[in-house]
Amino acid sequence: MFALVLVLVLGVATPGLGQQVSVTKQERPDQGFERIEIRFDTKDRSFTPLRIETRETKESLTVSRRESVVQIPRANGRFFDVEHTITVTEQLGGGRSRSVTDMVEADRQGKSRLTRQVTEEITETPDGKTIKRIESSRNSSGQMVMNGEVITTETKRPDGSMVRAVEERGFDVNHRPVLTRQVDEVVMSQGANQTVTESTIRSPEHISGQMRETARERTVMTESGNRTQTERVIQTPRGSIWTTTMRVVSTETTASNGEINRETIKYEPPDHAGAGQSVRPRLKIIETYAPDSGDQSSLDRKVYVRDVNNRWVPKTFSSKIPGRGTYKRRE
Repeated sequence: MFALVLVLVLGVATPGLGQQVSVTKQERPDQGFERIEIRFDTKDRSFTPLRIETRETKESLTVSRRESVVQIPRANGRFFDVEHTITVTEQLGGGRSRSVTDMVEADRQGKSRLTRQVTEEITETPDGKTIKRIESSRNSSGQMVMNGEVITTETKRPDGSMVRAVEERGFDVNHRPVLTRQVDEVVMSQGANQTVTESTIRSPEHISGQMRETARERTVMTESGNRTQTERVIQTPRGSIWTTTMRVVSTETTASNGEINRETIKYEPPDHAGAGQSVRPRLKIIETYAPDSGDQSSLDRKVYVRDVNNRWVPKTFSSKIPGRGTYKRRE
């Protein structure tokens, strides 16, 4: 839930002449407490539309509990809970563990109900591990039903590389289990500072239902001092020819004071591109993570797009607030 919320909010991050959107993280590790706040600063006001609080406790030697609460403000400025997530993890011994995550949503009247549940079982061996994840949600009749299952198997090879196999299963209209996606990955080291991951993705063919190869991915991560670069290339078939449909290059630099700067450039084919057209830079994201004094930290995110003149320009959108006119905000 944390990752989803942050991606949705940061996707409209708006740097102008000053910082207009900030993400503040407060941690108290000794108390197992963490708070994340997203704040918007506009020309006429500042407001915090979202707050996430998390607490971790140890219930016994083998059982731990993690609770997170997503809060939004009422008209009077007071925050109220809209989603409560509880994860209970138990160590079963013999390399086995089991966690159950319940997601409870609340309305403005204070009523709440379980809307989603995720169960995850992990079995670790000297040669790797197996992760079985089952997700259930409430249907239109109010019943909790199983939505799907994901089984991930990781195996270490004698040469130091790792093989990962992922199978995703869902249900058809008759609620019969069907295989919806397969991913086969090989993770290997090339030299002392480079890790390469090669993936093959298979999905069911629409008419026959047979599994066929639908995408290939190659990710190369290179570390050099305080700099890490990750390049991800995705290819899809056009008839019998595999063409690059996306390339993402991310460069991260860590300063001596702990500040992290990350630049991510996304390459895609131009609009209405024909067969054989190469990918071009379309989107750039610049993020700066700065640890502040005490237990505070902040994240600033700027988003740029490539215009018709091949220049990077900040993303913009306009919003009309009743009684306040129309404002343009930069992303």
